[in-house]
Amino acid sequence: MKSRKIINKDILIDELIRKYPEVCKVLEKYGMNCKECALAPTSTLENAAEIHNISLKVLLNEINKCINEKLNE
Repeated sequence: MKSRKIINKDILIDELIRKYPEVCKVLEKYGMNCKECALAPTSTLENAAEIHNISLKVLLNEINKCINEKLNE
């Protein structure tokens, strides 16, 4: 079993998408079309959650779950 990846609130959206493109489905679930957003290179996950009025805790949990599921395939 691979090690568990933990994404935190300080990761830049652009970096998150480049490293883990599978998280786009989670972001899009919440109306966050981050792949096309001009703010993605400078916005953290925390900023994006706040802008979109989404619970950071819920978003982090879903993103980490998505990444871990992909790693364990």
